[in-house]
Amino acid sequence: MSILCAYGTSDGLGLASYYTLSCLFGVLAMGQARRMAQFLYAALAIAVAGAAMIAAYRLPSTDTDWIGVVTLMGAAVFMGIASAGLALPLQFLLSQFIGKTTALQLLEISRPDSPLLNTSSSVPPEPINTACKLPTWRNRRLNVSMPMHF
Repeated sequence: MSILCAYGTSDGLGLASYYTLSCLFGVLAMGQARRMAQFLYAALAIAVAGAAMIAAYRLPSTDTDWIGVVTLMGAAVFMGIASAGLALPLQFLLSQFIGKTTALQLLEISRPDSPLLNTSSSVPPEPINTACKLPTWRNRRLNVSMPMHF
């Protein structure tokens, strides 16, 4: 995607490396995305990597437009926040569509105030006495009557 975004622009190599490296830092910071904080770390990593790339490309030139550099760094920060802000709901929606359960959904269910956890803990399980049911099932199959000893 980063190559397609930079295709046909005057500074294609710089834009492709900007998009590629900032996204790579975001993916590495996100890891397995088990906590919401990892999405915030990914946003921070994307913003810092983007700002560092802008500084590396723009500051060495002699005719540096400082307002332009600050604007581009602000755009890098916005890109980091927006990408992490889009990744979280898209992960939830796509996991519902595909039918996979994410780690964040499992953490949501395990909370003490979760409705599913409250329902399962308030309804007692039915007692299953397999020691009594197994001989009964076997005797029915063999058509044998045996006294049950308790």
